[in-house]
Amino acid sequence: MSGRRRIVIGATVAALALGAAPGFATAPTSQAVTTATATGPQPIRTLLATVPKLVRTATDLGELDPIRTLHVLLPLALPNEHALEKYVEAVYQPRSAHFHEFLTPAAFGERFGAPAGQVGAVVQTLRELGLHVETPAANRLFVEASGPVALLETVFGTALHNFKLAGRSFFANVRNIRLPAGLGRTVTGVV
Repeated sequence: MSGRRRIVIGATVAALALGAAPGFATAPTSQAVTTATATGPQPIRTLLATVPKLVRTATDLGELDPIRTLHVLLPLALPNEHALEKYVEAVYQPRSAHFHEFLTPAAFGERFGAPAGQVGAVVQTLRELGLHVETPAANRLFVEASGPVALLETVFGTALHNFKLAGRSFFANVRNIRLPAGLGRTVTGVV
């Protein structure tokens, strides 16, 4: 595991311990609102309730440095969630034909992950928006991207601020996330 991935995972775990996702958050698809932009017919999905509640009680220390590079994970909608839930149950049932039949990340992606075409479309859109995109995860659960804070704020229609609470520092979005049209219904949030 690369040092950067350890930092992303560590930051996520630390923020979750505080009760919030670092930087951005996700929202259930049912809590999304689609609107048309003023510059054209392309809809933008606003993910409601993506500002962490923790920021209400934290001390706002101001905006993040606009040139600071952040790495974000974009979780992808899973088309076969019901089948996945059944499979997970079967893997842990001793009488099941699938008992302890664990999948490789690639096999998981083929069976339960987002379709390869949708993953490719997300990658292309993010690159067109100016973000650096890592090779997609084999399990097709997320896409990892990076870019300067100023670009991330523009792409996702929010602002990122530093906060402090109970002696711990973190950053979070201060407005709900707005997903560009090209990310469609495939992306469910930004972490």
